[in-house]
Amino acid sequence: TIDGLTFVGVGRLQVGSRSVGFPNTYNTLRNNSLTGDGESVLIAVSVYGPDNDQNPTTNTLVYNNTIRGYGPVYSEKDIDCTGVEVSGQTKDTWVLYNDISLCSGAGVQLGPGAPNTAVSKVYIGRNHIREVRQSAVAIKWAEKIVISSNYLHDVISTSWSISKAIGAQSEPHDVWILCNHIHTVEYGIRFPSTTGNLPTTMKSYVIGNIIHDIFPVQPYQPNAYQPAGINSFGSNVLHYYNNVIFNAFNGISKVGT
Repeated sequence: TIDGLTFVGVGRLQVGSRSVGFPNTYNTLRNNSLTGDGESVLIAVSVYGPDNDQNPTTNTLVYNNTIRGYGPVYSEKDIDCTGVEVSGQTKDTWVLYNDISLCSGAGVQLGPGAPNTAVSKVYIGRNHIREVRQSAVAIKWAEKIVISSNYLHDVISTSWSISKAIGAQSEPHDVWILCNHIHTVEYGIRFPSTTGNLPTTMKSYVIGNIIHDIFPVQPYQPNAYQPAGINSFGSNVLHYYNNVIFNAFNGISKVGT
């Protein structure tokens, strides 16, 4: 357990390793304060599992941390300094009650690399994420994800990645997005593209979210690139229920099958 520490400048926390043969289990990172210098290229909190290994990093809790100022937010370059990143072979990760702001990458990012079964069983709940770039929560290669009861707003748009509260691409599967409050982004929830053509490439459930103040910042194209409360272009198994969307360029936009 790492509890109650303060990091200023270039501090970071890491659980596990991407090297094969070095799994980790039962870790807690809680009540820590991490303030970056706004320039150094760092990920604030990393939960890593081994690549291509049968022994994943498991049972990690990231709880009630404050993360602020990682990476040059106003740079014109794509610099992914993420607040919390989960990657490699990881199972049963909990990201709860964190306050994340002013990062040049996503607030929370899951699974930058294949396969989609590597990062599995992640619960992201009750976080406050704002003034990060591209996405408050970004999912790429991951499965069995719950994103619930977060407050996500004022995500910064860039020329290479429009702003969205929750974005999913590559091969996420079995994603549950429940009861989040989202506003002041170009897209509330966006599934821009998925890899492969199987019906189960992305199964998503979007239920009970409140989404508002959704308008374009960057020039947009028709069809898949119209700002919307919920926008889906690549996913193909969709379940949307009881969402409230208002003051938005589009409500729900679905292109494709």
